Amino acid sequence: MKLRILGFMLFSVLLSGCAVVDWMTYKLPVRQGNIVEQKDVDLLRAGMSPEQVVYVLGEPLARSSFRGTRWEYSFDAKQGNEVITQTRFVVFFEEGKLAAAGGDFTLPEGLAKRDI
Repeated sequence: MKLRILGFMLFSVLLSGCAVVDWMTYKLPVRQGNIVEQKDVDLLRAGMSPEQVVYVLGEPLARSSFRGTRWEYSFDAKQGNEVITQTRFVVFFEEGKLAAAGGDFTLPEGLAKRDI
């Protein structure tokens, strides 16, 4: 009986040891959000309709819940606890037309820059 309890305790310690040795555990890369590239941002023009913006950038990750005039595009890539890459891009609409944008990309000429 004592041998069985000792064996169970040893098994429990060895099993929990896998969680303690975190640096040996492989963690898959996790990619979340919208992949927005500079070539996509270069296609944006002031006065575009929301449908045209969706065609160029895809559906936004988040829309302003009050008016829907602010759309957020976000992308994160992580491996374990390490952030590999992170980008943010926000577009703003006024009267149903693209008016401004801001984020981690260079804006095309004619599109107003707004801080996010």
